[in-house]
Amino acid sequence: MGVVGSGKSSFIQLLVDDDVNVGHDLSTGTTHVKFYGFHDERHQRNVFLIDTPGLNDATRSDAAILKEIAFTLTSLYRKKIPLAGIVYLHDIRAKRMAGSNTRSLRMLKEMCGEPAYPHVILAANMGGSPDTAARDETILRDLVSRPDWWGDMKAGGCHVTSHVNDVQSAERILQLLVNGQNNDTAFAIQREMVDENRSLEDTGAGRELEREIHEARDKLRASIGELMSEEQHATEVGLKSALARQREEMQQGLQRADEAHQAIQISLDRLSDEQGLEMLKRLEREQQENEDILAELEKDRARAQARQIQRETELSEESRQLAEQLSASGRNSSLSDTEMRNVQEKLRAVQMRRDEEKAKGEETMEELRNKKEAAEKRRLRRKQVTSVIFRVLVGTATIVAAVVAMDPSIAMGV
Repeated sequence: MGVVGSGKSSFIQLLVDDDVNVGHDLSTGTTHVKFYGFHDERHQRNVFLIDTPGLNDATRSDAAILKEIAFTLTSLYRKKIPLAGIVYLHDIRAKRMAGSNTRSLRMLKEMCGEPAYPHVILAANMGGSPDTAARDETILRDLVSRPDWWGDMKAGGCHVTSHVNDVQSAERILQLLVNGQNNDTAFAIQREMVDENRSLEDTGAGRELEREIHEARDKLRASIGELMSEEQHATEVGLKSALARQREEMQQGLQRADEAHQAIQISLDRLSDEQGLEMLKRLEREQQENEDILAELEKDRARAQARQIQRETELSEESRQLAEQLSASGRNSSLSDTEMRNVQEKLRAVQMRRDEEKAKGEETMEELRNKKEAAEKRRLRRKQVTSVIFRVLVGTATIVAAVVAMDPSIAMGV
């Protein structure tokens, strides 16, 4: 977990042999919860890593993201599948705790609850540059020294560590997490929604988000009132129009806040039905995208093979014509010695070019075969992970019946 740009997907990419949607700016990256399989060679066990979108995602509301994360965590808990813990990543290059960081951290605390703190790792993503190591350590100490930042969580049992963005660092953090696994661990939002049958807005995380929504609505209403007053007193047409546009934007923001408030007024059963169907649609799209990639790679291979055959045919024909010219000249001496040498040189050049292009074509074909094999392996891995997701998260009879139409082997758990 972590805000957008904290390095969540990059962390997972270091561990799994799969394509992870790594974002390079605030408009890209993980937009939905996604599972990845990882084989722990040291302990010969399979581990599933769950990548989550940041709560400051520019494309989705915090309410939508909270619902999806809550659905994932409660589904695991209902199926009695233990969550080893949470790795919360923070980009140390963010020199100060911006509003999105503090909001995300408060939400993390509410989702986990103090009893689960020993199963949370707070990882400072340092990037691994020796030039900034001293500065990064200073920032990390500041994070831990503030109770409202990492201090209270560390005091409650959270592990604090650094991540230098390499495989060894990611593996070390993962081992720290899974080695401390306790099957009795339950996170606050799991207990609240499953054991206590609370609706999402009545959980600690829901109340925290509701508080933020309430604050945002109050600020927006106040700003809208001020803009309306300024608009009434404005005499210049351009200023009046600009104020009207600002007011309209804020009214849209107020509408989004109202929609977020309504979105989290949801019970566990309704949440499971709603999010289960949405996940089904996403997985169906992902499967189709993987099939499309394989089909396109096969087309690329066929086109490359056709070009290679055509080029070999052209060069073979050119070589044959030159060879016939030499043969005919040898019979009737129609070419001078100089002309004979020129034709011989041309023939050698054509034969050399044919050999070079054949080797290059074979190299291209090998590259395309490797790409297709890699894509097929990724498709099979995603299919295996998808099978697990369906059994764990999308397990109702209605949805499984729908899955059969998409891919029966997934529904059967193959």
